[in-house]
Amino acid sequence: LDGLMLSGSNSDLDPVYYGEEPHQRLGPVMPERDETDLILDCQGRLPASDAATLAAALEPLHFLWLSDACNSVDRGLYAKLSSETVTPLGITAAIRNATEAMEFLRQHAIDVIETPLAKGGGISGLRRVANMAETYYVALAPAAGDGPVATAAGLQFAATVSNFYTL
Repeated sequence: LDGLMLSGSNSDLDPVYYGEEPHQRLGPVMPERDETDLILDCQGRLPASDAATLAAALEPLHFLWLSDACNSVDRGLYAKLSSETVTPLGITAAIRNATEAMEFLRQHAIDVIETPLAKGGGISGLRRVANMAETYYVALAPAAGDGPVATAAGLQFAATVSNFYTL
């Protein structure tokens, strides 16, 4: 990966932040922007080979995680991808209950579970998923796109879960 263009930005990434020397044609930099945490959501549309290539290219940029990198039906793909990159992997759609979560957790295939509260069996269902994920050191970042009531419930849920990461 030669560079990353963030829309609306008139500045370059600071190469010092990524362990590189500044180039002579480097434009202005914004250190506060470079320290921003980024998550890339691929919506499960990449083939496994492209997801592996993308994950490897993102490694020097220190993304928080790569979300739904490839088709989530095959848990083996995530396990293989996870073993090939240090970029953390997250998954949203494939985990709707504790049984489905366990399939990913046993293979050490993911680093973040992003199941929305409303689609993960509610507070009690997602709490079971969170408890299992905690034993595998997997973070929980429930997606909060279901409106203000779901967001408020997510905040309440976050206060009771030790492996909560972000909402």
